[in-house]
Amino acid sequence: MRHDLASSFNTPEFQAIKHKYEEMKQNHTHVYMESNELTHLAEYYAHQGDSKASEEVINYGLQLHPENLDILIYKCNNLVARGKIDEAFFLLETIPDQNDREVRLTYANLCLERQDIESAEEVFKQLAEEEDNDTNTLLDIADIYMDANMEKMAYHWLQKAYRQAPNDIEVLESMADYHYSFKSVEQATVYYNKLLDEDPYNLYYWTELTRCYLQMGEIEQAMESVEFALTINENDLTCIEMKGYCFQLLGDGTSACKCYKQVEQSVSNKTRIRMVLMACYFIDKKYDETIQYCNKLLESNDLENFERANVYHKRAVSHLAKGEYEESEKDVSNGLTYDGEFSELYLVQGELFVSEGKMIEAECSFRKAESFAMEKAETAQQAATTYMRYEHFKEAVQLYHWIEKEYPEEVKDFYGYIAFCYYRLKDEKNMLKYMVRSCFYTPESLSNPLWGEKDMGEDQDFFNLARIVLKEIQEGKINVSSFL
Repeated sequence: MRHDLASSFNTPEFQAIKHKYEEMKQNHTHVYMESNELTHLAEYYAHQGDSKASEEVINYGLQLHPENLDILIYKCNNLVARGKIDEAFFLLETIPDQNDREVRLTYANLCLERQDIESAEEVFKQLAEEEDNDTNTLLDIADIYMDANMEKMAYHWLQKAYRQAPNDIEVLESMADYHYSFKSVEQATVYYNKLLDEDPYNLYYWTELTRCYLQMGEIEQAMESVEFALTINENDLTCIEMKGYCFQLLGDGTSACKCYKQVEQSVSNKTRIRMVLMACYFIDKKYDETIQYCNKLLESNDLENFERANVYHKRAVSHLAKGEYEESEKDVSNGLTYDGEFSELYLVQGELFVSEGKMIEAECSFRKAESFAMEKAETAQQAATTYMRYEHFKEAVQLYHWIEKEYPEEVKDFYGYIAFCYYRLKDEKNMLKYMVRSCFYTPESLSNPLWGEKDMGEDQDFFNLARIVLKEIQEGKINVSSFL
């Protein structure tokens, strides 16, 4: 079956191959391995996202089997993945049997990479005709088009296969994959449920069904699906991590981190899962644990510059939350050396300046944060709430009015914040104006203030008044239009 590759990595046979190869590398020796073992191993590393290791395996395979077709084809696909199309064409042309089916499919794929759709389609049509529209051939062509993100062409060939064999397992798998990737995730669940009717203990189907439910925001159903998957294989790391993600989305960060730690203990390259753990602890405001994982990650050599800047940002925020201002300043400075356009680092820098009463410097940092941000209104709002946390309500309201001018639609989400600023500035007229606007556009923000993490104390009067205003609007006692 087309999905068997992922599940094959968990077999004892494959684990023995992997151990043999990794022991060889560790001991700096050379051992003989079959070509199919090496391509399987290369596929494993590619599946893990380790393209460098995958390429090393293939290059070793070519030393042992320089004319092996499968290894040469895999090498071509590796070159394509790295954008080296000309090199891939050159390598493909060195293969003696240019009429081999896999060679022709690879050639067509390379044509698509060069935007030569006509040549690719010609190869596909000839191949399909020669093989009497064999279902697997039609699916192979559809898969190549899907990989190239050519939705319409993929569906054309996929529909041919579906009309020919609507109950074929591999056809149903490709239909599920197509709908998940291009059309309707909800429709993909229909196909995965059909597949599970045929094979109810298939780990792959349960895993993919879980992904669908997560994509749809159906977290409870996702949890049920992944629990089924884990009854099939309780040690499957993908499923354990997905269960952790379900817990995280359900607001149970503690259980989520237990799952992620289980994955961390079982994988050799821990960088990716440690990034997940760092983010989970950070979201839960568990700053000691966040710092612990930041430290581990900063010791790694696997991080790209933007990832390293992100880790410094998380550690900077954590130190700031713990009142460790000097450590936070160091992290901001270090983070900016790796990415001088990292918006969130400038927000932390701005808050550090606000905490020191350096308002001009803070404004400069906040402007840099906004200039580099993708979501500029949201970033400016974060700066404004920083002013609010330190009770600089005049500066906050000035920034909100700048947002109101520059982003008139986005500012509607922030009317409650503006009303609160005017409440603290004892400006009743403007407070009422923005309170009514907030009650009209975003009434939920006044019942659950995003800016208040502490006991509101005397500020509770503001929220009591908001409830009264909302009630009077609903009863028609306040004419909203006069405040908009």
